This record gives sequence, C-alpha cells and structure tokens, in this order.
Amino acid sequence: MHQTKMDCEAALLSLAFAGRALEAMEGLQQMLQEEPERASTWTALGIAAAIAERVQVSISALRRARDLDPSDVLAKAYLGIVLEACGRRNEAGDLLDYAGFICRQPLFSEKGPGDLARFNRLDHVLRHPTRAWQPAQKATHGGWQTGELLNDDVEVIREFKLALYRKLDEVIGQPETGGVWRLTAWAVALGKGGYQEPHVHQAAIVSGVYYAQIPPDCGKTGSLRFPRSLPWLPHASHAGAPYVLHPCTGEVVIFPSNFWHETDPLASDHLRVSIAFDVLKGAAECR
Repeated sequence: MHQTKMDCEAALLSLAFAGRALEAMEGLQQMLQEEPERASTWTALGIAAAIAERVQVSISALRRARDLDPSDVLAKAYLGIVLEACGRRNEAGDLLDYAGFICRQPLFSEKGPGDLARFNRLDHVLRHPTRAWQPAQKATHGGWQTGELLNDDVEVIREFKLALYRKLDEVIGQPETGGVWRLTAWAVALGKGGYQEPHVHQAAIVSGVYYAQIPPDCGKTGSLRFPRSLPWLPHASHAGAPYVLHPCTGEVVIFPSNFWHETDPLASDHLRVSIAFDVLKGAAECR
C-alpha cells in the first residue's frame, strides 16, 4: 500500500511536469483527504502548485510537509525557491542562506602540492568498472559518473574516506548516536560542454563535493552554482542571482542537502573530475 501511494505521487507529479498541474493538484488533494498526515503527498502538492503558479497553495503545502517531516529534503528545497520567487526572501531564512551554510576548505591541510598531485592521480576513478556515460535519471550531461566508491579496498579511497570523516567531524560534528557518519560517494567526470543540471540529494542530511581535478584552462566555466530559481518553474521575477563558487583542485565544498546545485557547461578539452558524497540518514557506521 505504501509503495502504491508513492507510485501515485510520482505519477501525479509527472502529470504536473507534463503541463497538467491543476489536474495533478486535484489528484493529490484527493489523496490527502484519505491520509492528511502524509508529508510526501503535501510535498508533491506543493511542487504541483508551484508549477501551476498557485503560489500560496504551494507555500502552505510545503510548510505543512516540513512540519510533518522536518527531514523532508524536497519540501525544504522547493519552499526556499518558491518563497524567493514571490519576493519573500526573508521568510526563506536558512533555506537559501548559501553564504552562511556552505563550507569551502582544503580537504588535506597537511598535504603539500606534490603530495596532493600524487593523491589526485585519477587512474582508479577513470577506470572504475561502474562508470557510466550520462546515466539515466541522473543530473550528469556530457560526462560520466561511477557507482559507490567508498567500498573499494584501495589505498587512495581509504585515504580519501578517512580524510572526509575527519573533515565532517570538524565541520558538522559527530552524530548523536556515536561512531561516525554513514557516507556514500561517487565520481563525476565532465568533458567539454558537460554540466550537471539543478538537483538535490533527497536521501541525505548533508552533501558535498571534493575536487580532484579542475582543468587549468577552464576559466570561470564549470563553476558550482547554487540557484535561486529553477528552469522548470514559472519565471521568478523576484529571484536573485545564483551563488557561484569557482572551486580549486584539492578543495571540498560541504552544504545542506536541500540546497539546489548545478554546474555551468565546461569550456575545456580536459576533464573536470570531482567526487560527490552524501551524509546519509540512519544509523552511523563504525570505523
């Protein structure tokens, strides 16, 4: 039954994105009559209402979803964008406080340039058996990405995993349950013209990116952008400019998972290689 309701929500959202948002809203409202405390249905209603330009309905629905499930990443992600779109930036609070909540630091403070270059040799990820070109239902275009990296029993991954644990302990602290955060990570390599479309990581608490290779000739392209509007929502006349970072090789960027993020197309003949990661919900793992 639970899966059936998830499928219904997904089908109605697909209807909204196909230009039938009012019809989708009606279906979602009918679902809420049967189960008014279901947070994910309120989230879906908020998204459909945003597409239909029913702004107040969208804001109310997304706030209801957040109240029912404070960990609902998608509800928080859309709520900030919708509030920004109608000029209610102050109400968005920390939902779009990119400057206040994005951490940008070197991952390895103890490594010199030579050591960092040796660590960032890309043989392992570039030859990874799970790599796939523009995988379906992912944000990557004009590039490829791997599956899970952190289970690989190779020195470079063990070293990266330990450094990432230490950095997360420093930036966000230890989990309340003890142990360490439960992590997942994958590599993304973008070629010339490659980019990532706006997305959030719904299953995570905190997300981030480590930059293993930023091409020296890419200039300001291939930047990491945190948008204040989304291309599939109606034009947002009040939306501000995106928050843009131009990362360097060896840096890690850490941010709340409800922050929309994307890259602009890369203008380089060399690969831009990064390792994305998520701090996942649920029990912590042991070192």
